[in-house]
Amino acid sequence: MKSIRTAVILAALVTTACSAGTVSPSAAPSSPPAATASATAAPSAGPPSPLEGTWATGETTCAEQNAAVEAAGFTAEQMTLGGWSPTCAEGMPHGIQFTIRFAAGRLLIFLDGEEGWDGLYPIVDGQTFEAGDLGTGYYITYHYALDGDQLTIDMIEDDYPNTSEADLQGELIAQTVIYETSPFTKQP
Repeated sequence: MKSIRTAVILAALVTTACSAGTVSPSAAPSSPPAATASATAAPSAGPPSPLEGTWATGETTCAEQNAAVEAAGFTAEQMTLGGWSPTCAEGMPHGIQFTIRFAAGRLLIFLDGEEGWDGLYPIVDGQTFEAGDLGTGYYITYHYALDGDQLTIDMIEDDYPNTSEADLQGELIAQTVIYETSPFTKQP
């Protein structure tokens, strides 16, 4: 079972891309693999989720990601504590694309086509959804807005359980980078 800590590892990968001078281009396909069935999540009754499907950003640069982190109010000290490079001094040879898939009550996150996190989500209302690791409950709350085929997401609370201050900062920064750097576009 994957945990949200994988998202922190995802942030570390992005951090490496932001702080390392060389990052090899992903050999993964440009679209993430199809979601697999799981007995851990039963489809919810009622109308389908308006978020159902696959959504992707364009390539996002380290500078764009850092701008999202700074706009969210993180200080350079918090970024450093969370393992995030507050500068793009070494640059990044390519952008990073984030893809999310909402399917049958599950939320999957992909970084350049590689799965980084797999959890559960319910829609709370027409503007809010929650998410959490498989088997641990929901502890992240997001605000979302749909405008045609565009989806914007803002993390409004993350009660990441049983963690150190450094891990929590890494978690909060990872969530911000993934969801707030760029809007998502619905994929066919």
